Amino acid sequence: MLKQTLIIASLFALTTTSAIAAPAKCPECACPKTPEQVAAKMTPEQQAEFKARMEQKRAEFEARLQLTDEQKAQAKVIRENSVKEIKPLMEKKKETIAKIKTIKANQKLSDEQKSKKIKPLKEEMRSIKKQMKAIREKNQAEFEAILTDSQKAELAKMKEEGKKKYEARKKNKGCSKK
Repeated sequence: MLKQTLIIASLFALTTTSAIAAPAKCPECACPKTPEQVAAKMTPEQQAEFKARMEQKRAEFEARLQLTDEQKAQAKVIRENSVKEIKPLMEKKKETIAKIKTIKANQKLSDEQKSKKIKPLKEEMRSIKKQMKAIREKNQAEFEAILTDSQKAELAKMKEEGKKKYEARKKNKGCSKK
């Protein structure tokens, strides 16, 4: 899977779907583990603050790559198309997760019956994730196609930096405070 910078690049340059996910917190300090988890279950004020931070990060991303106005417009179209493609898959993923939770909570079913009912849903989840990954990779390729060679080199550097941060965070079990 793509590392943190690629995720950040996708978030800021390709998609805006990260606000659609279930929350989870680091058990030690309650810091969010992923961008998707940040946006879920927030008050309107927190959502506005989150959106402003995401816009600021997008601007920093665009500035670091020194994107032209034309490239920014092209990236926006790529992002918007990505949202259109991924949104139905995100909804389907949410529905599948809800079905799995319902089955797990059903006390009338034995563990064997639960497993039997959940197995095809997990297969469906794998299929959805695979489709989403393919869309993200396609959009990443589309985005990289609008970049100059020097911008591609800078993006590669950003990805490497993100990979190192991801590995460090992974080593600390997802907690950004450690």
